[in-house]
Amino acid sequence: MLRDGKIDWVTVTSPAIARSLARLFGDDLRRARLASISPLTSSALAELGYEPAAEAAQYTLAGLAAAIVEKR
Repeated sequence: MLRDGKIDWVTVTSPAIARSLARLFGDDLRRARLASISPLTSSALAELGYEPAAEAAQYTLAGLAAAIVEKR
């Protein structure tokens, strides 16, 4: 589904998850917008060559959801 562009958002909740997603999906991960739970996670994404489209202001799942809603 990711490869086909059927996934709009991927939530990334830690640097370890960022690395796993990059390893599993590679360039296909660029087909979705990435939402990061924190600056630390955003930094990990950037180091991997991915730019988060949203970053949570509060580093919680609720904050992550709010960041996505704000960017829609």
